[in-house]
Amino acid sequence: MVTAKRRFIFLPIVDRYILKEFLVALAFCILLCCILFLTLDFFYSINDIFGHNLIINKIIGFFSLRLIVNLNEAFTLATLIACIYTIVKFGSNNEFNALLGSGIPPCRILAPIYVSTIILIAFSYYLNLGIIPECNFKAKEILNSSNHNNFIKDISKNIIFTSNDNKRLWVIDTFENLSCINNLQIKKYDSSRNLVLELYAKEADYTDQGDWEFHNVNLSYYKNMLIKSDMLVPILYNTEKLNKLNRDSNIYNLLGDINETPTDILESRKGPWDRSTSDLLKIIHYADYDNKFIHTINTELFRRLSFPLLPIICTIFAAPYLLRNLKRNLSIKVILSLSILILYVVLNALCSSAGYDGILPYWIGAVPTGVLIICALITNFGPYGLLEFCIKRQTKLKK
Repeated sequence: MVTAKRRFIFLPIVDRYILKEFLVALAFCILLCCILFLTLDFFYSINDIFGHNLIINKIIGFFSLRLIVNLNEAFTLATLIACIYTIVKFGSNNEFNALLGSGIPPCRILAPIYVSTIILIAFSYYLNLGIIPECNFKAKEILNSSNHNNFIKDISKNIIFTSNDNKRLWVIDTFENLSCINNLQIKKYDSSRNLVLELYAKEADYTDQGDWEFHNVNLSYYKNMLIKSDMLVPILYNTEKLNKLNRDSNIYNLLGDINETPTDILESRKGPWDRSTSDLLKIIHYADYDNKFIHTINTELFRRLSFPLLPIICTIFAAPYLLRNLKRNLSIKVILSLSILILYVVLNALCSSAGYDGILPYWIGAVPTGVLIICALITNFGPYGLLEFCIKRQTKLKK
């Protein structure tokens, strides 16, 4: 008589027991990591906070924004420590040995930890791709505004902005406020990037209806002439002066479909690490920037897409490594797991910095994560990995 092979698909009691211990440890570790990172932020920014009499509501706002930014790093460290704590605790009580002795595969025992880590990664991606860059910029804005009150005005000077369709180049002297520009130049190009119209305005206002209104306007019209059979040169053939130009005028339509807003223009002053992922993708697809800036953006994209995967990679690497021979060289295993994480953080910082500066290819930001994935696969499926350990253990039990 051949007995049916036991299956361990639904283990609600075991899952709930392991998950409870892991989540409690995870929450405690996230709290400790956030306190640690906020303390480092405090000492790093102490001169700006107290040296310029920053008011209490701005201090609270700054640390609230930094708390969100620090969650990205806190998740990784907290997940690894919580995983180590859970496995060590169960191992010291021989509970994992009992589960393994009953025939439950190690990967099935660790399934609650893996699933909860994947959910944490999804939340980390949500923060990392959109919310964290904005919070990072706002935190710097609060901190820098403590040095001088004209911080916003200073970063709003001498702006060069290209529209998404590459048909308008904005050259702005100063943003007086979010809806008013002083001394503006707009160059209008055709689909072949030939100059056809140039606008100079003493002032430009963005109305509540979402349109631009230009004041004290000088218009220059160009036509492109062919020179030496291979070169088109814009030739000025007409000029015009207007006191006001808005959407009610037919000339306004010559500038094309102007859908740029003051916010879009000011966003162009942000660095790649302060922009949302959708903005970075839009820049790569549409805007006409220099190659070094595009290289920096691509590096930042690869870093953002790879870094949130770190918690599950660390868990896949550390959990099987600790679970195999639980009580043998335990302290060395814990130290090694933490050392690999620290080495990853250092390597990731070096690779990202080299990618930002254009020294190395932009995909270098994802290399440390790839290396850690290979280590995790070796830990699980290599000749001395967890899978081989399980096969030997089951063979030994049968004998």
